[in-house]
Amino acid sequence: MAQTATILNGASQSNTISIKDGTRIAGFVMPGAWDAAAITLLGSVDNSTFLPVYDGAGNEISYTVAASRHVDLTNARRDSLRFFKLRSGNAGLPVNQTADRAILVIEETLNVG
Repeated sequence: MAQTATILNGASQSNTISIKDGTRIAGFVMPGAWDAAAITLLGSVDNSTFLPVYDGAGNEISYTVAASRHVDLTNARRDSLRFFKLRSGNAGLPVNQTADRAILVIEETLNVG
């Protein structure tokens, strides 16, 4: 399964992605052009208030990305995210993209049982 997160021209945050029950984020497929920046996550439990996502050590979760790359997250635990947005840059320095950027968000089914 996959969904598209689009960061519009002049913006740093994507539309909301809703992860279905029993799935989690498995990876990103980056577009052919990308203004250099890491990707960070904004998460929400109610699809209304979005906050930066940090790990247990207090570090903002960040992914190193570049144009035309597949970023594999299968070993990264992101089971708690139900609603999220992708952000170009981080909480301290968001990076506005200079054109619309469509990022494919790949989901995987969780093993339940």
